[in-house]
Amino acid sequence: MTVTRNILLVLASFILWACDTAAPAVAPDAPVDVGPEDFAVQRCAKVEEGVPCLIVQAGGKTLLFGAPERATDSLRVIGVAQPDAVFVSSLDPDSLHGVARLRTETWRRGRNQPLSLVGPDGTVAFASGLDLAYARSDALMYLRDRPASTFDSVLLAPAEVQPGAEGVVFDTGDLRVDGLASATSEVTYVVRYGGLALQISPCSGAVRTVAGLLIAHEMSCPMQTQDQAWPSPRPVLVLGQ
Repeated sequence: MTVTRNILLVLASFILWACDTAAPAVAPDAPVDVGPEDFAVQRCAKVEEGVPCLIVQAGGKTLLFGAPERATDSLRVIGVAQPDAVFVSSLDPDSLHGVARLRTETWRRGRNQPLSLVGPDGTVAFASGLDLAYARSDALMYLRDRPASTFDSVLLAPAEVQPGAEGVVFDTGDLRVDGLASATSEVTYVVRYGGLALQISPCSGAVRTVAGLLIAHEMSCPMQTQDQAWPSPRPVLVLGQ
């Protein structure tokens, strides 16, 4: 299976695409205020450079795209204790190393329902295996530390986008995420909020677009410039501003 190394960002009027080329200098880790009405995307400040991981904040929700090692630390940098959902484009190990820590630490901090994990075919088997592997340690932790949430809240709530299929994978009414899977099971996500659309895809050439999504400017890997490459020199990109 092709290893997904980078992430493509497509806005309603803009696409950012980065591949395994020289990355721009990373800005210092510093929290940037994002209001509840904003639609913002930012890199995961604490993960290894080149590993796909983005944090999207919109409508007061926090969505994590990619769950590599130290993804939890990246959320803490921006003052977020837990994501509302986690999305992965592939089952590449680099994108999944942080899932176990996410499920456990966010539960200990008060998450009161299973953590939503959306991905390609095989995500349910991965999540079920992880929950089973941690069942004993979860029980011991619950007895010892007594988290405020229920015991079942530590579990993952997986959902899959089948090869070649598409559909809504997250919807709060004002914030919606569509998943579109290629024939090779790599998933493209389209986040819609406030009349704007953000597309996040694996940099594999298997890019898909939702019908009606206006793309006024498009970039591909060979065409990227430093200002428009990902990770961006700006730690936070607020859409519509």
